[in-house]
Amino acid sequence: MAPRPWTLLRLAGRSLSSPLLSFEDVTEEAAVGDAKLVIFGEVHGDVVAAQVAVARAMARTLPPRATLHVVCEHFSQADQPLLDEYASGELDLAGLHAAYDEGSTEGHDLAPYAEVLEFACSHPRVRLHGGFMPRPLARTAMKDGLELALEQAKAKGYVAAAERCRGNDKHYAFFESLLAQRDPHGSFEGRRRPSQRWRPMFGAQVLKDASMAHAVSKLLAPPDADGRRLGFGGGRLPPADRVLVLLGNGHMGFGCGVPERISAMPGGNVSTVTMYSRSLPLELTPPREVPGRGFRDSLPEDDMSEVLRGVVGATAASPAAADFCVVYRDEVSLAAARAEAEAAAAVKAETAAAYDDVGATADLPGNLHKAVQVMRSLGYSDAEIAFAGQDAYNYQGVGHPHRHAAIQCGEICLDLGSGLGVDSLIASSRVGDWAGGGRVVGIDISEKEVKHANVAARRRNANAVFFKADLEKLVRAVRGEALLSSLLSTLFSLRSSLFALLSSIFALLSSLFSLLSSLFSLLSALCSPLSAAAPSS
Repeated sequence: MAPRPWTLLRLAGRSLSSPLLSFEDVTEEAAVGDAKLVIFGEVHGDVVAAQVAVARAMARTLPPRATLHVVCEHFSQADQPLLDEYASGELDLAGLHAAYDEGSTEGHDLAPYAEVLEFACSHPRVRLHGGFMPRPLARTAMKDGLELALEQAKAKGYVAAAERCRGNDKHYAFFESLLAQRDPHGSFEGRRRPSQRWRPMFGAQVLKDASMAHAVSKLLAPPDADGRRLGFGGGRLPPADRVLVLLGNGHMGFGCGVPERISAMPGGNVSTVTMYSRSLPLELTPPREVPGRGFRDSLPEDDMSEVLRGVVGATAASPAAADFCVVYRDEVSLAAARAEAEAAAAVKAETAAAYDDVGATADLPGNLHKAVQVMRSLGYSDAEIAFAGQDAYNYQGVGHPHRHAAIQCGEICLDLGSGLGVDSLIASSRVGDWAGGGRVVGIDISEKEVKHANVAARRRNANAVFFKADLEKLVRAVRGEALLSSLLSTLFSLRSSLFALLSSIFALLSSLFSLLSSLFSLLSALCSPLSAAAPSS
């Protein structure tokens, strides 16, 4: 049995006696238990396999003659005839897609949900339902005002007659955090006030939540023969049916939106389980997997804390987003990231090979006169050009970094993308001797250019040493007081981006080297030095 790309964690949160995050890996059967209502928050299309597993677990434990109602946000209540035709066999899955694309106002991509739809259609005691009101009503709420949209929704029966669409501060704080891409706990704990810029959109969100809650409440407390909604307090046994709600995280996280509105409605006070989805960061090493169960109990505490950032707060008083968290690997994004990494590695290899060709011929004399003209046009001083001397014909830069670096005696200079080492050699004339603490370290991806630069440094008795390394892996770890680079961004993959690179460089420039030994221990772990000999002073 193949391993699953997801796992289900019971969130125990933090306690006053134990500040560490507590979580327990469980099966879907144990998670849903005998819950009458399960609210499954998703990142659209990413966790369908987990949704099907939960639906199967709920269906397996149905009492005799009971029905599992699956309410989907991807279909509006106006789309119910399409779902009924699909359930009856009048439409096959392709026909449902075509009819949806032609007539629905919702605009979701149904392709990822094929497994959910097929399971519901094939199971004799599972029924599909549309959940939200049609999207045009949400647009009316934002364009023409909430009151008009609410009046129209009531007229169509999409919300309860008593609905007032009043949102609360906690719900808005969560809603705002999603749009601003911030941890909601900052607002929950009073450390940050949410921006009010999203208030007009918030009314439409509340109206959509109210329509979903109304749809679910009608399933939980169906009317009697006289049209009365009895629910659990009405003097009869509750129906044995169960309800699974599939909707985005933003409509249910932290008990906001749909869950809170269902609980306030007739029949809404039922045993409820909530689930919140969170993708595993792509940069984390894929965890150990158990066939048929997923990556259970295999993520280190630090990694899991990162995964659950924003799902569980930092203190015992912080609420959790749900009872359970579905942690999953985004296989589509992971495959794209791997393809991108392979393409980036190919570019790096091709670039390194091209510069290796340059390094292999770097000992051959070049046009020194032309090289001096280029350096002078870029702003190099006569003293800098004179110090470069015969090595100037190996100059590869496209600018004059020294004017900006203002390197001082006794400083440590890190040259990322050092090439044949001309700028590093010039920098070595400013940092002073080895005994005074000054030194220059050059890093480059080309083995032959690094070899040439080390030979040149030893020949000139320069206070510089060069290492071969992948800058993308090294720049996040190495720190220095001055940094040189002429064309650094060319060796970085798209995923790293120049922004991430510049952020790393900012951190690099803001701290100091403390000991030379720490530098070389780091470089020995991350680099392949072609010369371990320290330059002579």
